[in-house]
Amino acid sequence: MRKLLLFGIMVISLTVASGVFADETEQFDRLDVINEKLQQALSDQEKADLLFEKAQLMFNAFGSVYLRTSTEALLKAIQLSPQERYEDFLSEVYDLYWKDQDFSGNDQVSIDLSALKERCEKTICLSWYNLGLSNMDNPERYFKNAIEADPQFSPPYYWLASYYCKTKKENESIEYFERFLRVADKDDPEEEGRIETAKFFIEELKAGDIDYNSIVGKAMSKE
Repeated sequence: MRKLLLFGIMVISLTVASGVFADETEQFDRLDVINEKLQQALSDQEKADLLFEKAQLMFNAFGSVYLRTSTEALLKAIQLSPQERYEDFLSEVYDLYWKDQDFSGNDQVSIDLSALKERCEKTICLSWYNLGLSNMDNPERYFKNAIEADPQFSPPYYWLASYYCKTKKENESIEYFERFLRVADKDDPEEEGRIETAKFFIEELKAGDIDYNSIVGKAMSKE
């Protein structure tokens, strides 16, 4: 009886193992197909979709085993065609695999991984920011995600404050203009105009003028 039981356990174990191997073989076959399609892809959008599919497959099938390769594929997809679904996935991947990792060693692997982590952070922030600029009718989520990704990157604060002013949310507008002024680089020539505009908007909003077009008109008449 004991021998039969042990034999049964061995059969089950082998069956499970063979299923796992078959599963992995199937995933690698799918990767081969994707890589072949990538070589034939003509448009940036087609390449981006295939790279995204490749990254999803690798993360979902293998987790962190091929972390560097799958992350590179995802970053390349975003570079070719920034899209919200790509960015959402990168944010999830970053939180799951990269966010709490410390690559402070002096060996080349640690240095490379640290650089890749930094690229993830910059890509996440800039992608959300650019998506906000591309969706100014309703950019709130995008700009807030950009701010969360890099609180020291000032432009999202400015444009979110402008959006709040346009939608008559004066308290939120003042808050984000003030937050913009706290992080904006006053020595950066590109920020000079935004800094002066932010200060003017705050003054006008606090004085009771909550109409965006009215404030813009006053600002232009001062020039």
